[in-house]
Amino acid sequence: MLRATHLGDAFTAMGAIMPFKKGQSGNPGGRVGVPAEVRQLARQHTTEAIERLVFWMKSKDPRASVAAANSLLDRGYGRPAQLLDLTIETMTRRINELSDSELLLLEQRLLMMAEQSDAEH
Repeated sequence: MLRATHLGDAFTAMGAIMPFKKGQSGNPGGRVGVPAEVRQLARQHTTEAIERLVFWMKSKDPRASVAAANSLLDRGYGRPAQLLDLTIETMTRRINELSDSELLLLEQRLLMMAEQSDAEH
């Protein structure tokens, strides 16, 4: 089991300390992409893959049909947005201490609250 804890600006995982300076990425190169030739080969089988997912979606096996249905929906409409919990801990910090994702979530929550308030009045 991998355990990670937050210690100031340093994270530990299984005892290894990997400190990063504020604003410095631990992976500056970003995620390694899939080579273009692999993407091209995979895309040649898109129709066959979708047909196979449809076959399994119509299966009597509930595990296979649900997994296939989810895959089709994810590919057709994108994966659903993950909900992030904006806690009191976030709200007690200064705005300039919030991460970009926390600021975006805060903005979305405030807009939703404003829309609900407008709808009620």
